[in-house]
Amino acid sequence: MARIASVRHALSRGLSRNRDQVRVAFSNRAVRRVQFGLGANQVSEWAYFTALEVFAFEVGGAFAVGLVGVLSELPAAIAAPLTALLGERIRHERLLFGLAVLRSVELAAAGLAFSRGAPPELFYALLGFDSILSSAVYPNQQGLLPRLTRSRDELATSAAVTALVESVGGGIGPVLGGVLLATTNLGVVYGVAAGVMLSSGVLFLGAPRGKPAEAAEPPAQTAPGAHAGEEDEDEEDEEEGGLISDLVEGLRAISGVPDARLLLLLFAVDGLMEGALDVFVIVLALKVLGIGAGGVGGLAAVEMVGGLVGGAFAFRAVHVRGLGVRWTLMGLADAVPPLLLAAFPTLGVVIVMLLAWEALDTLDEAIGLELLRRVIPPPLIPSALGLEDSMVTLSIAIGSIVAPALVVLLGVRGGLLAIGVTAPILVLATLTGMRRIDKRTQLAT
Repeated sequence: MARIASVRHALSRGLSRNRDQVRVAFSNRAVRRVQFGLGANQVSEWAYFTALEVFAFEVGGAFAVGLVGVLSELPAAIAAPLTALLGERIRHERLLFGLAVLRSVELAAAGLAFSRGAPPELFYALLGFDSILSSAVYPNQQGLLPRLTRSRDELATSAAVTALVESVGGGIGPVLGGVLLATTNLGVVYGVAAGVMLSSGVLFLGAPRGKPAEAAEPPAQTAPGAHAGEEDEDEEDEEEGGLISDLVEGLRAISGVPDARLLLLLFAVDGLMEGALDVFVIVLALKVLGIGAGGVGGLAAVEMVGGLVGGAFAFRAVHVRGLGVRWTLMGLADAVPPLLLAAFPTLGVVIVMLLAWEALDTLDEAIGLELLRRVIPPPLIPSALGLEDSMVTLSIAIGSIVAPALVVLLGVRGGLLAIGVTAPILVLATLTGMRRIDKRTQLAT
C-alpha cells in the first residue's frame, strides 16, 4: 500500500508540474496564438491528406498510397532549406498568413475540381504543390517563437508545447477527414480543410511584431563562420545577397558543427520509420482489417491520445540532462511497434502500438528540437530548422517508397519486420556521438 501511495504521489507531482508548464507556455498571448495557428494548420493538412490516402488506395492500391506519401514529402524536402529562410525577408507572421491564404485557395480549388469529376492525377499534382508551400510553415513558426518568448525556460517549454500541438492537430485532422470522407466525399473534405487553413493564417497574423526585451538566447556550440553572441537582425532589415547565398552560407556553417550533423541523421532515421509505418497502417486498416475510411480516422484518434501522453512527458524531458543518450534509447524503442505489428496484425495490437508509437514520436520531436537549439548558434537556427525539415520530409518520402515495395516483396508482416530490425541498427551507431553531445551541452541543460 505504501508503494502504491508513493507512485500515486509521484504521478500527482508530475501532472502538477506539467500543468504549471502548460500555463507558462500559454500565458504568453502571442505564443498562444502561434501555437493555435500551427494546430489549425495541422488539422487542415491531416484532414485532406488522410482522405486522399484512402481515396488513393481505392483507385490504385498500396503503390498509390506510397505515391501520395512521396508527393506530400519530396517537394517539401527539396524546398525546405530555401523556404525556411523566407522569414528573413518577410515578417514571419505576414509570411505565415500569406501561405495560409494561398493554400486555402488551392484546397478550395481542389474541392471544386472533384465536384467536376477531375482525375486522381490532378489531386496528386496539387498535393505536390501544397507540399512546397507547407515546407515554409514549420521552420518559420519556430523562428517566430524566440522573438515572442520572454525567457529561455519559456522557449524550451514552447518547444514541448509545439510537439503536443502537432500531435493533437495530427489526431483531430485525420478523424475529421475520415469521418467526412465516409459520410460525404473528397470534395467536401477539401472544402472544410480550406476553411480551417484560413483560420490558421488569421491566428498567425495576430502575433505581435516585436521581440520582448527579456527573451534569452539559448547557449550553443559555435560553428566556423558564426558567432553565438551576434544579435538577431530584424526581418525587414536590408541584407546583402539573396536567399540562395544565405542558404549556402548557412548550410556551410552548419556543416562545420559535427553535433548538428549527428542530430540531423537521427531526425532522418525517425522520418524513414514514420513514412514507412504510415503506409503500413493504411494498408493494414483497409486491406487486412477492412475497417474503411472511418476506421482510418479512428486510428488517427488513437494516435492523438498517444501524442498527448508523449507531450505530457515532453514537458519534463526537455529540461533534464543526458538528452542525447535518452534520444538514442528512444530511437531503439521505436522499433517495437512495427515488430509487434508484424507478429500480431490485429486491431487491438494496432491500437496499442499506435498509442506507443505516437507517444514516442512526440517525445522524439520535442527532445530533438531542444538538442538542436543547444548545439546550433542562434543566427543559424533558421537554416538548421529548414535543413532538419528537409531531411525529415525526404526520409518520410523514402519510407513511403520503400514500404509498398516491401509489401510486394515480403508481404505486410515481412515488411514490418524488415523496418523494425533495420532502424535500431542505424540508431545504435549514434550512441557514442550522443554521449559527446551530452558532455558538451551539460552547462546548457
